[in-house]
Amino acid sequence: MSKKFNLDDFIDFLEELDALNDMDEKLSAIITKIKALKGVTEAFIVDFIRNITIPDHLFFIDLNAEYLKDPQSYLTDLIPEKPGIINYTKNTNHFSSAITGTNGHLLCYPVVSKKLGLTSALFIRGMDLERILREYQVELRLCTLKIKELFDFESLEAKSEKQEDFFNLFLDKNRESHEWIAEKGHKSLINWLHLPFYICTVDGKFIFINRSFCKQLNVKSVEDLNYRDSLFLYPKQRKNELALIKKNGHIEGYDLSVRNTDGTIITIRDSAILMGAFILGFFYNITELVTLNQQLQEALGMQEFLNDRLLNSSTLLQRLQNTTIRSLAKLAEYRDGETGNHLNRINGYSSCLMREVYAQQPFEQKITERYMSDFELSAMLHDIGKVGVPDNILLKPENLSAAEYDRMKNHTIWGWAILNQADSEMGEQSYLTMAACIALSHHERYDGKGYPHGLEGEKIPLSARVESIVDVYDALTSRRPYKEAWSHDRAVNEIRLQRNRQFDPVLVDLFLNIENSIYKMRKKFSENR
Repeated sequence: MSKKFNLDDFIDFLEELDALNDMDEKLSAIITKIKALKGVTEAFIVDFIRNITIPDHLFFIDLNAEYLKDPQSYLTDLIPEKPGIINYTKNTNHFSSAITGTNGHLLCYPVVSKKLGLTSALFIRGMDLERILREYQVELRLCTLKIKELFDFESLEAKSEKQEDFFNLFLDKNRESHEWIAEKGHKSLINWLHLPFYICTVDGKFIFINRSFCKQLNVKSVEDLNYRDSLFLYPKQRKNELALIKKNGHIEGYDLSVRNTDGTIITIRDSAILMGAFILGFFYNITELVTLNQQLQEALGMQEFLNDRLLNSSTLLQRLQNTTIRSLAKLAEYRDGETGNHLNRINGYSSCLMREVYAQQPFEQKITERYMSDFELSAMLHDIGKVGVPDNILLKPENLSAAEYDRMKNHTIWGWAILNQADSEMGEQSYLTMAACIALSHHERYDGKGYPHGLEGEKIPLSARVESIVDVYDALTSRRPYKEAWSHDRAVNEIRLQRNRQFDPVLVDLFLNIENSIYKMRKKFSENR
């Protein structure tokens, strides 16, 4: 049985790692972290692609050396496809004499890129390598992914003009992380959102566009887009936008006139952020909005009618975001056998209770309107981790066994990992930051007897403490294969009994203040309507 993975400890380590200035320091910190594991006596990295020399812990093997007649066979013989223990005998080849020096066993973790193949490997020497592999499999897997991320970033900076290399590495990072956290895997967030997404260099050269972007501008590929000299109707307009992005680090709602492949002119609203040497953004087609505005100016007699349409068009971007979040939430909801009314109820209960918290302000933490807005979006994603729970557990019509229940509880960790990965790729805090906290902690208990980390009291995030109450209320008042739905009064009484046990006593009191509103909302979105 593997050693229990300490998530909090590893999060602290990653934060310390990201605070370091350069790649040398980060790789040294990873090696130091690995060498601190019980039984590890030595750790080092071997790089096969980039001749990056870092003293003491990184070696470079030149695959173009004359003595290597078949480099790929050379690597295949040396490096296993999956993490494992290998035996390098003395002087059998240049690799063992250059690095191992003597006979011995090593624990090897290959670092593989889909585009480039095997790029490097992590090697560990120590006492009882089988125990190290077994007990520290999660820590070593994450350290290997971090090494890959650092090398990939180094490679991306040197190859920014090769968009295929860039995006394959970009997706590899997501895919490998997702395969680790859930046995079924997950698609990248970019494909989930179905928004017209692009990546370009700081001088405006496109290096990646997704399917929605291609469809919106009627282009087949990024090469097709870059070869078009007449994409922007006013090139100076685009040049000014890029200058603003480089100056401010981001831009929101910059309008551009674009010539489509069929000759039509459309108006695009661009929102983008600067991430190192690249710009990541979304192109929204707001031609309808612009057209409506022109009609408004030309037809004053229809002003009231056009104002209504303009208002509807102006809220389109916000509706797109809300629709995206609901779509993600329904991934978990549909697999759980729930209907659309479940999501409506959870959203309604959560918003109602948080508005009461906002009105009363009972905590030292002051609740703002922005906090409420982020919470209303985030709360819908609290069970997104259930996409990783096997059907035979998630859809089981009777009570779960102890082992099955332990497996089910992992949905909190999986949900946090999915949302935290998406949030980190955005480059700054967003509503996904709160969504990840809710997904991780909405099954914690106020008395510290919850899961996954046994947090207690106000150590549990406020957003998760609110979600905990409404999630339990909805579960109690909903019919399940193994139980009938409870009445509103019975469910409210149970929540009252769990005051200061399962639930925050202050939030329970606020919930009791609004129980009539909760009851009306339950009737409105009842499954029997």
